[in-house]
Amino acid sequence: MQKRALVLDDMEIARITISTFLTFCGFEVDSGKNALEGLKFLSEKKYDLIFSEVKLPVMNGFDFLKRIKESPRYKDHT
Repeated sequence: MQKRALVLDDMEIARITISTFLTFCGFEVDSGKNALEGLKFLSEKKYDLIFSEVKLPVMNGFDFLKRIKESPRYKDHT
């Protein structure tokens, strides 16, 4: 089974660069420009790797991380 990665960054060039690298490493990659898009992806799929910028619009990366840890799907992961 292919591993999944989620990339969140408000800069398109960063999303493309990181997503391209992760795809090359064998990941199926989804990407978004803010934490709300990230939360939508997380409600639909389970990810093996989440790469998030700290200074995201709408909700910063630290608050996004708190929301992930509250999710039953990721509660016991570090």
